[in-house]
Amino acid sequence: MFHVKLFHIDAYPELRLLEAIKAQLATMDHPFDKQETRATIIITIRDVLWKELPESYSDESINYYRDAVYQYVSQRYGEMASTLSRSRRMTSSAEIWA
Repeated sequence: MFHVKLFHIDAYPELRLLEAIKAQLATMDHPFDKQETRATIIITIRDVLWKELPESYSDESINYYRDAVYQYVSQRYGEMASTLSRSRRMTSSAEIWA
């Protein structure tokens, strides 16, 4: 018999951070190619870290984690975001020509 543990996303701050980033990426066109969208992602990461991490974390630590999370996200989701952007454009073009 399999036991499935259900969890609430609020119990896991790292999942809230990832979900916030993924939701933001879904609305962006080539998010890692443009300075403005990169900055928006970085600000989102920083804001969630400020909210979720204990006050004992220094600004320096938060900046370190912000950069580490951004690097992970850009490597992990960068190509996926570009592919999604291309498919959205193709769908939009197809709808125009339909």
